[in-house]
Amino acid sequence: MIEHAFQENYTIFPHEIDFTKHIKIVNLYARLLTSAGTDSQLKGSGIDTMHQAGCTWVLSRIAIEIEKQPYQYDDITIQTWVEGSNKLINTRNFLLTFPNNDIAVRACSYWSMIDMNNRKVINLEGNEFVAKFPVNPTTAGIEPPARIPDVKEGEISQHTIGYNDIDYNGHVNSVRYLQWVLDTYPLEQFNQFQLHRIDINYQHEITYGATVTLIKQRNDNQHLITIKNPEGITLCKVKLVWTEKN
Repeated sequence: MIEHAFQENYTIFPHEIDFTKHIKIVNLYARLLTSAGTDSQLKGSGIDTMHQAGCTWVLSRIAIEIEKQPYQYDDITIQTWVEGSNKLINTRNFLLTFPNNDIAVRACSYWSMIDMNNRKVINLEGNEFVAKFPVNPTTAGIEPPARIPDVKEGEISQHTIGYNDIDYNGHVNSVRYLQWVLDTYPLEQFNQFQLHRIDINYQHEITYGATVTLIKQRNDNQHLITIKNPEGITLCKVKLVWTEKN
């Protein structure tokens, strides 16, 4: 076990899988974020505690690399730990492994803390919530989350934000942006290709009822997607790297 890592075991159940009987990518992503939330809760920095203090964590960037997508009824172990922090960013890593210790997924994420009243970023140096997490400088073994360029032209699709998109902060849940992106692909894409790496940059929040526009640009196996609000402001940018299935 990685020192100072929170660890939990779980099984992939049928309600989490897609038509290939592997865990859906969005459910895999949700598992990562849930483990981070559980770790925070156990260390006294959970949602309710932070909200009472008028602050909350927000995810700014994440990189996920999928070595082997877990299958129905696979047993998985997830470990997550804080690599370190600076004035603005707290770096949290993830590692998912099978019982034989083969790696399923690696991930690296950047988090900021914001004041819920004015939505401004809080300085993390000397912060009481940050201090609750022991640091382990071990990386997840992947390149850090990338800066993704804006896409101005490409394939266009839209999505109107509904009840299922909204989280406890009253804004769109981080996982939903990736779900919108993946829903723009036909099933053939998932039959022929495997998602190897996902980079996501979160820039602005959005709330219930708005219609967002997704702009997708394909460059061979690398696809760039920008999600904009009705005023044309970029909310989120996604980079997907696909590999052909054997």
